[in-house]
Amino acid sequence: RLKSSSSSSSSSHHSHLEWSAATAECPGLVNTLDLMLVSDEIRDFVAPDVILQLNPRVTSKRVQQMLESAAMERGAAWACVVASERRADPGHCVSLHVACDVPRVAEGLARLLDDVDSDSADGRYDGRYGASENARSCARFKETLLACDAAASREACAALGDVEAAEGISEMAVALAVTENLPPSAGLFIGNSMPIRDVDMLSGILSRRTNTEKNRAPR
Repeated sequence: RLKSSSSSSSSSHHSHLEWSAATAECPGLVNTLDLMLVSDEIRDFVAPDVILQLNPRVTSKRVQQMLESAAMERGAAWACVVASERRADPGHCVSLHVACDVPRVAEGLARLLDDVDSDSADGRYDGRYGASENARSCARFKETLLACDAAASREACAALGDVEAAEGISEMAVALAVTENLPPSAGLFIGNSMPIRDVDMLSGILSRRTNTEKNRAPR
């Protein structure tokens, strides 16, 4: 199971590999992991065996705590791929730090899984890895996770509607409205902690994720 926080070309590899990816910026993947982790049942279900983190920071505190718990209590291996040698490991749980561009690592991993070289790879992984039981298991896990993601999105929208009807517009509703109404090519710069978390938690529950930048890490 893959934990990703990159909007790079690695998202196309994820879709062919049938790995499950929770992400802040790749469209079409799991958007509501932070919300789903409120459930103890979901938290146990999504606990990863292997964590591949693309780029250094995880915005959601619940996701960060889940990953650290998987590493410390379940022995999950954790590899973090970043473009620099600077480590970002607040829980001191990362077992492998890879200083390299994310697309290059994704290409190398794809070739390794399918046992092909760069000249013969056609972008689909239906060889050695694709025929394995592990690939089929990951595909089934992904289908279940996407169904949970869709259900969590519906519940979040309904809850926001109830809050607005009872109390008027909320900060979370503003975060959702702003991200949903930006043009597809636009990005959003967010200044401080709680708005960062609101956007990370809610962006994408209606249609698409928004590419966001922030001036500091949320606390």
